[in-house]
Amino acid sequence: MKIVDADITRDATGPVLKITAYSPTLGWKNVALEKAEFFGEPVDGIQEFVLFGTAPAGPAPTSIQMYSLSVPMPTAEWVKGARIRNERAESLLVLRTLVKDQGPIGDDWVAIESAGLRGDKLIVDVRYGGGCRHHSFQLSWDGAVIKADPPQVVLSLSHNSHGDTCKALRPEQLQFDLSLVLERPTDFVLRVNSGLSEAIAYTPEQ
Repeated sequence: MKIVDADITRDATGPVLKITAYSPTLGWKNVALEKAEFFGEPVDGIQEFVLFGTAPAGPAPTSIQMYSLSVPMPTAEWVKGARIRNERAESLLVLRTLVKDQGPIGDDWVAIESAGLRGDKLIVDVRYGGGCRHHSFQLSWDGAVIKADPPQVVLSLSHNSHGDTCKALRPEQLQFDLSLVLERPTDFVLRVNSGLSEAIAYTPEQ
């Protein structure tokens, strides 16, 4: 199973994780997305979900079959996003949410290499040191809009390594859902700042 897209939206009951996935063959059954249960709060603030299904027992026609799935997101304060894994515990996608008026979660080094906007999702390519633990990343906005033409918004990226002493230089692509906090992100120049580096993620067409 492959994930095409994922969003954290909101309906009358609260936040909802919605994904679009596909299988490369026909005949899959019992395709579902389920929330993983934890004995304690995960240090990275990411709620895990498991995407699973029953593959065809024998030869199956090769054809892409699409699935649209959704599950409620937990509303606990610690929840900062969602990680979707498959039954083999392989991470398929991590989607974090933009937060507002929150201080940094750490001051560990992270370099922003590039950033871009795709719909309401901000895609940030970073590099950092570690390799032995899950790291936490938070993208926050203080609510301020810089008066310019076009107006600008600065989004602050903070990083907590949770004491990871490994020295590997790790690349990672971070995805953040902006839709619950920042309406119409395409109205602004989006600047993503880690304190050490900054990237322009988007500039409106004039």
